[in-house]
Amino acid sequence: MAAIHLPRCPVLLRETPQFRYLWLSRIISATGAGAGRLALVPLAAPDGPGTVSLVLLCTALPQLLGPVAGTVADRVDRRRLLAGCQAGQGVIYTHRRGPPVAARAAATGHRRRAARSADVIGR
Repeated sequence: MAAIHLPRCPVLLRETPQFRYLWLSRIISATGAGAGRLALVPLAAPDGPGTVSLVLLCTALPQLLGPVAGTVADRVDRRRLLAGCQAGQGVIYTHRRGPPVAARAAATGHRRRAARSADVIGR
């Protein structure tokens, strides 16, 4: 049998700096996204399995809606789109970790959790 000769991948990483930077940035980005997903699940777990499912669905949504988002991004002013996305994220995070969580924790007697929630949102 003839030996199968595979191209040496480390050579590509070693000899092509642009590809190496792209590859490293993709690895770092995927690691950060995975860590963020791992951090969101325990935050949603006290609210029940439905909330955990919703969080995981929302983290997968960008991959599912990529083609539609690409067409919208091509037709809309990028600065306005970026500003709108950042504002939407701010609303989501404020709603999730904002006063409703602190008020619920205080009502159930969890003073430490209410103080921690207030510290997170800067109040």
